[in-house]
Amino acid sequence: MLKTSDFFCKYVEDYFYFDETGPVTLPEFLIEKYQGCGQKPVLFSLSDKVTHIIDDARSRLEAFFLFAHLKDGNSLSGLMDKNYMKTRAAAVGLSVVQGWPIMYEDGEFSVPDQIEYPCYVKGLYSYWDSKPIQRKCEDKSELEALTRLCKTVYPHPLYAEEFVKIKREMGMMGICDGENCWVPAETELVLMGEGSSHGVSILGHVKPVRTDNEIKRKIETLLKGLGYVGIFNIDFIETEGRVFFVELNLRFATYGYGLFKLGVNVPALFIQILTNSLNPDSVPVVEKDQFYLNEEVAFNNILEGKLSVRRFEEIKKQAGIYFVQSAGDPRPMKHLRRRFVIKYLLKLKRRIVK
Repeated sequence: MLKTSDFFCKYVEDYFYFDETGPVTLPEFLIEKYQGCGQKPVLFSLSDKVTHIIDDARSRLEAFFLFAHLKDGNSLSGLMDKNYMKTRAAAVGLSVVQGWPIMYEDGEFSVPDQIEYPCYVKGLYSYWDSKPIQRKCEDKSELEALTRLCKTVYPHPLYAEEFVKIKREMGMMGICDGENCWVPAETELVLMGEGSSHGVSILGHVKPVRTDNEIKRKIETLLKGLGYVGIFNIDFIETEGRVFFVELNLRFATYGYGLFKLGVNVPALFIQILTNSLNPDSVPVVEKDQFYLNEEVAFNNILEGKLSVRRFEEIKKQAGIYFVQSAGDPRPMKHLRRRFVIKYLLKLKRRIVK
């Protein structure tokens, strides 16, 4: 574990890089660092892998920390099986895209004969990052070629989904207390990152969600049935006029920062749940719509040639919420610009050398 002074936000007190190959595990570090602080700190996860690590060590961590969990004490990791969650989603009436697990046992993948092509392949469990191998396979031979590659680079179960043309991508974020569920807003992911930022939104539209929204009602039914205590976000896609459930994520999502600016502090509500101080009648909801801009993902896409500077300037004018830029805390944006310029100059130098 390496402590670094390389942070710039005035709200951050400590920042650490964690080396997974080191002798100390993340749970061990957390316990050693914070067990004597007097109060139980709250652990927030921003990735499925961290959620899995915390959940896997929950019996050791629960004496020192508060974090997301299932009310019955069972493992959260079981809910990170995409096929299982689709089954639960379909059971409450949500539409799902057909999918087929491709299991990996004894060094071999078992490709089901019933898979329909073309299909889109990703990891079965969300806590193993499968973005580098995610792709469309036109036929069985392409899928088998991918599984041969995955034996080396991704030796984990896969998931093949029916390939559909996506018209829109949406998300809903909320919180649960094990019995009740609140969904304060919905978000349309207008422009998505590509390359190294694949799947992360650059431009999004946060909107109020109607109390009689059918999808919202089904989400509440789904989460209540799981007995989940924590923050969640759910991905949806729209194709041919129908909205399909894609995935449940048991963590905070990037677009949650957009909710902050519109008066809904989801992490603060989570803390109130964990400390039994939440007033269910006073949970806020988003009352106006606003576009947000994720400057870091935009800059990365500009460097990788996925986004033009002209297009960036267009969407910047469209946004009313910025994730990095802040008049009250300017250092993060200054650092991001400086890092962008350095990377751009290095890229230009490499081109000249060639």
